Amino acid sequence: MAYKFVGSTKPTTQANVIKVEIEGKEVWATCSSAVKEFARKNFNEGDMIDFTYEKKNGKYNITSKVTKVGGGSSNPQTTSPADPPTNYTSYSKPNKADRGSDVNASIKRQAIGHMTSRALISMQGFIDPNNVKEITRKLYALYQELVG
Repeated sequence: MAYKFVGSTKPTTQANVIKVEIEGKEVWATCSSAVKEFARKNFNEGDMIDFTYEKKNGKYNITSKVTKVGGGSSNPQTTSPADPPTNYTSYSKPNKADRGSDVNASIKRQAIGHMTSRALISMQGFIDPNNVKEITRKLYALYQELVG
């Protein structure tokens, strides 16, 4: 079915909607950000476009590729407002096993220091303040031995 493209929001607007003529009236239909950008760049006001949509609670949601009727290019991505973009080629999650040994050693030292400080906090009121340095050293050594 062909629908009339009326316009889209500005590129800086966060709402992912385009304005189309459906059922004889101009309405805002939600879509993905890829569809909004594609429509903004490739369609002019008055162009006839083809897509499928669903109407739920009086709101319109574009659920397919958007193509120009009578030729032209089609949107490379199907849409749904809940669908995130699927092109993640520019970022790959780092593997924890690839960290250097100095980073792992630093993490262990930080963990041991944290355990020592938590133990000292829990002993407040029970230990003599004059012996805090000695107790701290003993706790740190004990936790180093336990952690490895």
